[in-house]
Amino acid sequence: MWVWALFGVSSRTPGPLSPTGFSHPTPATAFNLQDRCNFPYGDAMRLTRFTDLALRVLMRLAVADADLPTTRDVAATMEVPYTHSAKVVARLRHLGLIEARRGRGGGLALTAAGRAASVGGVVRELEGAGDVVDCDGAVPCPLRGACVLRGALRGAQEAFFAALDPLTVNDLVAAPTGPLLLGISSGPPGRTEGH
Repeated sequence: MWVWALFGVSSRTPGPLSPTGFSHPTPATAFNLQDRCNFPYGDAMRLTRFTDLALRVLMRLAVADADLPTTRDVAATMEVPYTHSAKVVARLRHLGLIEARRGRGGGLALTAAGRAASVGGVVRELEGAGDVVDCDGAVPCPLRGACVLRGALRGAQEAFFAALDPLTVNDLVAAPTGPLLLGISSGPPGRTEGH
């Protein structure tokens, strides 16, 4: 098997068959694929928790009425620690998507730019432009110079973002999501301090 030879694994020591029927090298001859190819197993094409929370915060603020939620209110509604919510709010403020209003009746509000923001653009900004696979990491992948997979994964990642591009934050709270979000975001009866 020439493929295993590319990775420095002997094809003379076949391993057990996997459920798919393919033979795998034995542990004695196998290498750590994650170290060699730098795959972020379990994270490929998946949003970080930070981005997930940021999108949910934007959605929550898109349905906010005159009683603006605070960062603590948002944290309680989303059932996340206040510190996580505060970091997300700070980043969204930095991007100009939300604003914090001080004083009596103050809180967090979605800006006009935030309401019209492309979901794909927001995700790109929060996730960064990194590749799905880090072929040039600490232990470079031996296939990096001629890898078809790397290009295919880049294309898939861009298709993922492109599918989100036509959606705006305002689109995310169309029925049935918006009314449902209003029902769970009314929060506790008393307001808490902090933005």
